[in-house]
Amino acid sequence: MPTGWRFCPEDHELIRDYLYNKVIQQQLPFEGLIAECDLYGNENPWEIWECFSEYVVKSVHYEDLYVFTKLKRKNAGAKNVERKVGLGSWEGEAIAKEIIINNSNNMNQSVVIGFMKRFRFEKSGTHQDGKWIMHEYSLHPSLFPSNYLHVSLFSFKVSFS
Repeated sequence: MPTGWRFCPEDHELIRDYLYNKVIQQQLPFEGLIAECDLYGNENPWEIWECFSEYVVKSVHYEDLYVFTKLKRKNAGAKNVERKVGLGSWEGEAIAKEIIINNSNNMNQSVVIGFMKRFRFEKSGTHQDGKWIMHEYSLHPSLFPSNYLHVSLFSFKVSFS
């Protein structure tokens, strides 16, 4: 990474430059910035954070950890994704936000390239309940090649408020 450069991508850059390239198995703009891990396994968010601490991006108000993970379906062929993690689960807070860019062929037209959805970690009775935020970035279905990887890009945030 060039001297003085910080990794603080916009939502459309995460989808267009990182997630899409990962799915079609092309080189990423910068290697070594986004970890790969199983977010839906036995580790809790704080354990994942600790394990991948060298990937944490720090700023004045927050810290981010960007990871690629393969999605796990609840049942074979099902659309619902398994959201269990460690002791708890990721609970969706709102509907997915469309990520839009201008059409390169027609600047007056916008194109939906993907979605971002916010989740929070839930486990009643623990001091970690609701304290972990995760943003899930996913590609618009029209961008999937026929032999795509089932991968999403995630951003964990820890706020210092």
